[in-house]
Amino acid sequence: MNNQKSFVRLSSFLNKPLALTTSKVECLRHDMAISGAKMFLEESFGDWYLPMTVMDNVMIIYISGILLDGQGGWSGPFATFYEDIRQCLDEAASNDRIKAICLWIDSPGGMVSGCFDLSDYIKEVDALKPVHAILSPMAASAAYALACSARSISIPETGDAGSIGVIMISTNFSKMLEENGIETLIFKSGEQKADLADSVPVTDGAKQRAQESVDKLAEIFFSRVSKNRNIEIEKVKGFEAGTFMGAEAVAMGLADMVSDPHKALSNLLEFVNGED
Repeated sequence: MNNQKSFVRLSSFLNKPLALTTSKVECLRHDMAISGAKMFLEESFGDWYLPMTVMDNVMIIYISGILLDGQGGWSGPFATFYEDIRQCLDEAASNDRIKAICLWIDSPGGMVSGCFDLSDYIKEVDALKPVHAILSPMAASAAYALACSARSISIPETGDAGSIGVIMISTNFSKMLEENGIETLIFKSGEQKADLADSVPVTDGAKQRAQESVDKLAEIFFSRVSKNRNIEIEKVKGFEAGTFMGAEAVAMGLADMVSDPHKALSNLLEFVNGED
């Protein structure tokens, strides 16, 4: 992957609604604005791959790193693309050998775009073949939106689940430019055309529209979790985008059992093979 393509990928996070933990948002801000997006520029990350393997009669789909819309581009534990996950689900659904699907998740979340569609699709596939989520150790924000569509969720004793909410990053340089005698002129055809442009002051209207967008997407997220996990929607909102560890996540209704990930997978394989 060349440097220009990597920078464009990371820049797409700016001014876009994200379902991502706050700590990772700050990492992205740092890497884009200060480090030049170095975290994704190393060639040693390897080639694109489909994040799956088959063990006995179970397809294991690996969901790790930051979650991105589209297909392909990065590999390993650093990022996973929604379309790659969907392709794996399609293969599992059409393959008579596959009796169950395991979502092996270690992710702080990622892009909202594409997330809820995939969450719904996981539910559709689960109606055909059972889908189980194993956290190893984290499913936060967009990753939890995917996990909550599985029929069961296991979490390690020190694993994390939750961060049910949406966040948007907006970095503005207009004051710095003004202090250095640089004027930016924007010629536009509509009031909202320059919303959140980084080189001009952000208007109150732009701030309001951005917050309304975040709120609408958050409501979609709340309703998915409420429906899929059978939790009252007001309780989901009351979590205030917090993450919960192990047994606490189970007590909150965000997971079904506390288990070492490898033990959980072993139990799933034993159960599926025992049905044959």
